[in-house]
Amino acid sequence: MEIWKKGEIKIKSIVYSIYGFVKFGEKEHMENFIKKGEMFFNSISYFKDKKINHDGRYDKKEGLSIILDPENTYITINNIKYSHKELFQYADITFNNNLYHLIYSLYSFSIPKTKNYPKEIVMDEKMYNFGEYFVFIKDIEEFLKRVKIKINKLNLISKNNLVLYEDFKSYNGYLNNFIKDKRYEYQKEYRILIKNYDENIKNKKIYIGNIEDIASIFKVNVKNLKITFN
Repeated sequence: MEIWKKGEIKIKSIVYSIYGFVKFGEKEHMENFIKKGEMFFNSISYFKDKKINHDGRYDKKEGLSIILDPENTYITINNIKYSHKELFQYADITFNNNLYHLIYSLYSFSIPKTKNYPKEIVMDEKMYNFGEYFVFIKDIEEFLKRVKIKINKLNLISKNNLVLYEDFKSYNGYLNNFIKDKRYEYQKEYRILIKNYDENIKNKKIYIGNIEDIASIFKVNVKNLKITFN
């Protein structure tokens, strides 16, 4: 009997069901992933580099700490209150140590558990630009368990969650490493983050072992990749 186990996660009082993870990449990398459990983490600063030249990966606002909307922000100087727009344009603030953390991203077949939840999840075709092959992980709980065990053995600290998407054109306030601009919402990202404060560490590989018992590898030669359920 084929293993297929969904997972659930709660964010801001909303419970999300996750029916599987997908990782895109080149054939060699995807074979290393499924056969060795090789996972390559990049620093957040890597994704702010225009040299990536990939619309889906490059994000100049990755790692932002605060977005200040001049229409809704006020600053007090010497007991005089100024509107933010009197002093500045729209401000993006980044704390450097936010950029050193290492991340590994997966596409998630996830939906919020609401009364009128959809009966299928269709992957946006823009995702096919991320690689010629993909690995589909069908037992996400077991996968995340193996990742956690390995990270703990390496004495590293991690955090993982679904990414939330906000409209940065109107957003005002604090951010964290699990909030991105709404333009990337089609990626339905599940992010695994390893905390790192050393700017000299740009990336890291970890190996969780063979995952062929809980995952399968495919060549991207189909369109309308989707999951349908009752």
